[in-house]
Amino acid sequence: MQGSDGPLFIKLSRPETIRKISNLKSISNVLIWQKTAAALSCDILQTSFEDNNAIIYLRCNQEDLIKVKDIYFMKLTIGPVAYFSKGTIQTTPHPVVGEFQLKLTESVFKHEKRDKERLLLFPHHEAYANFSVESGKSSSNNLLYLNKSEKSNVEMIKKFVEQKSEQGDNICRFRVMDLSVKGISFIVNQTEFDYFFNKDSGGYDFSITLNKDEFPIKNASVKYRLDYIDSRFPAISMKKIGMHFERIGDLLNTTIKELLGQEFNNDGALKEFEEFV
Repeated sequence: MQGSDGPLFIKLSRPETIRKISNLKSISNVLIWQKTAAALSCDILQTSFEDNNAIIYLRCNQEDLIKVKDIYFMKLTIGPVAYFSKGTIQTTPHPVVGEFQLKLTESVFKHEKRDKERLLLFPHHEAYANFSVESGKSSSNNLLYLNKSEKSNVEMIKKFVEQKSEQGDNICRFRVMDLSVKGISFIVNQTEFDYFFNKDSGGYDFSITLNKDEFPIKNASVKYRLDYIDSRFPAISMKKIGMHFERIGDLLNTTIKELLGQEFNNDGALKEFEEFV
């Protein structure tokens, strides 16, 4: 098992392992790989047990890349759950071109995706949190109320709001760092922080742009406000804002879970298991 920031691998009991392996005929394929080599997708033909070891019979189209008697890692997915193990590749009792058996020499571990898992969006995915910028007299009054003890800072924030209004752009967009079905984090500068987030009240309404789609968020609350230093701009005061969602729409929920699934299926996820075992 790993910490909360990485994948959580849970060892299956012996009865669970037997049940899962015995039902693998309904699964179309499995990934096998070695360190520093690309993963290969193989079809599952059948399964059996021999001397308390599970054996998975495979058909692999790239049979010339398979090294008999070598150790391979294995990953297969059933719904939202991924199962990992490792074993030795052997020829079948009656050799057929492209067919092998994987004799598991390690316990089987499962990884079930959890709601609190974070989707790391920056810098590989372009996503934004969009907040409305108030303009006019009411906006200035609000700024004075929030920052009445810092007159110079108020004037700077007024210019920020006025500039947005003059440009006809009443939306301020923040590049999203990470996202889950429970919350979001992003980076703001001091001016943006003072305007939007320097208060304790909740009830933030905004939208998230992800994969060119826009998803509304209602009644979010600020979970944390942390000082943040960008190595590119060390002299600029910045904050990392973390927000909590009470609930999100089904479409955003599905989108996040799909992206989490894609992220877990990439090469980085396979390396996580290599390091785990």
